[in-house]
Amino acid sequence: MKLEVNIDKKYFFILLGVLIVIGGIIGVIALGSVPTPGHAISELQTCADGETLKMVGGVWTCATAATSGVTSPACTFCLSCGGNWPSFQGRIIDLAYDTQMARGTSCSGEVKSVWSNPKDLCCK
Repeated sequence: MKLEVNIDKKYFFILLGVLIVIGGIIGVIALGSVPTPGHAISELQTCADGETLKMVGGVWTCATAATSGVTSPACTFCLSCGGNWPSFQGRIIDLAYDTQMARGTSCSGEVKSVWSNPKDLCCK
């Protein structure tokens, strides 16, 4: 069985153009649809000021920082280790001698901008 189709060049290019336009329209419709971005804010659980959302026993619940057990970081940068962070874990030497955030000697005081080299990584 042999099938022959005879189309003039002019009609072939018109048909090809129509198919390209239809394909483009279908592509724009398919790619232009906006997916649902997720949940509306009204569907999410809200917590009071000072509380964070955490998973407890497979259920989301609100908890304050005091009940979550985190009162200070496990590690911090200091000019030298001591105080609440006595365990030396490593040292950073800043070759550019830029100011960086760290606690004072023996991990005293709050984290502040210091111009000192090196800084120690100290942990509890």
